[in-house]
Amino acid sequence: MSRLSLILRSAGIMAIAFAGIASVLGRNGQQTVGGKPNPCYYGSQACSPCHFLETPFPDNPETPPLCRGIERLIWQNHDKHSDAFKNLNGPLGKQMSRILGRDAATDAKCLACHVGKFEERGRQQSFKLTEGVSCGTCHGMHDDWIQLHSSRKPEWRSLSRREKELRYGMIDLWDPVRRMEVCASCHVGDGKDRFVTHEMYAAGHPPLPGIEAATFARSMPAHWENLSDKNPRVRKLLGYTEGEAEQTRHVVLTGPVALRESARLVIAQANACVQSAGGAALDYANFDCYACHHELKNPGWRQARGYKGKPGRPQMRPWPTALTEAALAFLGDERPAQTLDTALMPLFEAFSAQPFGDCPRVAREARGVADWGDRLIARLEKQKFDQAACTRYLRALCSSAESIRDFDSARQLTWAFESVYAEVKPKPANDAQIRAVLGQ
Repeated sequence: MSRLSLILRSAGIMAIAFAGIASVLGRNGQQTVGGKPNPCYYGSQACSPCHFLETPFPDNPETPPLCRGIERLIWQNHDKHSDAFKNLNGPLGKQMSRILGRDAATDAKCLACHVGKFEERGRQQSFKLTEGVSCGTCHGMHDDWIQLHSSRKPEWRSLSRREKELRYGMIDLWDPVRRMEVCASCHVGDGKDRFVTHEMYAAGHPPLPGIEAATFARSMPAHWENLSDKNPRVRKLLGYTEGEAEQTRHVVLTGPVALRESARLVIAQANACVQSAGGAALDYANFDCYACHHELKNPGWRQARGYKGKPGRPQMRPWPTALTEAALAFLGDERPAQTLDTALMPLFEAFSAQPFGDCPRVAREARGVADWGDRLIARLEKQKFDQAACTRYLRALCSSAESIRDFDSARQLTWAFESVYAEVKPKPANDAQIRAVLGQ
């Protein structure tokens, strides 16, 4: 195919796509300057004209495409998020509905994560609950960016990722911190409408595992190209630093974000308890599951590991601390475990002050942890993520090899090691041996 044919084909596809998007949305996307973007709840059909192609966009040398155009195809056929709503009507969802006495497929607390938060005002024709967690849930439910984004206008392409989010509401998922904040809002909880209660677990909801963003993205599988795999002109346009170890940057930064978001969840939960009329206690789901659900034997791994605070007084789930400790070691801290304990000790003591925590004190000390996490994240964002940084982080992960971990924390370290090692040595000579060990 000639260069001219490629250009004409791309232009034709985009012209048809823009017309299709306008008809699906059923309203005009208007730029909001100086105010908040307008809510617009749309489904994947609105994105299909550009993102549901059978073959990727041709590489237009004049204006290379920012994406491949096959994103919805991958999401629909392989991504577990597209099954999120279906699970509410499956055998386990029906079991939970029966036990809890409410229909999971219509309950707002379930839909908040299995579809996304939405209001009838601003709901578009294309928005369907049956699609589960679709495009807008993660990319942003705002009409200000949708048509500008789909039009490929030069002024839209020239905007920075940050401008696109702040002015128009298109969430910058290339930013590791923003991506993890979006993921954590469901996979950790946001303290507002998204929180898996102990009652839900008792009714059969699967335990929420820890989350490591690079591993989760790879397992979805990812429907996007990494920045490092894109056309050089697109890499420059999207602010990619040439030679950067992109996946390692995600792993290193998102560990402390998980801790900060966990602390923010605890703040919201504890404040709600303080403000409740009956002085309610924290929901059991805020605590380390293994504090109660463990083998009744002595000696055991829990005794060998030791306790934060008083034995028998449950603490918050520990898995977010594993990669935070590794991040401290990555920054050159020679005693990362002690530094982390110092930062968290006031919160440990607040949880230990009485059974299931002193709520006012827990809220106050969790705020201190969240603020400490902010400062740590800011330090990490300034780091250079080259191949040397990858090696340094792998050493940081291995520095606590002798520590006794709970299952979730140990899995965090393994996930992180796999993601970073794959970026350092995509095909090492002893690859089969390594993968056999990691798969055990």
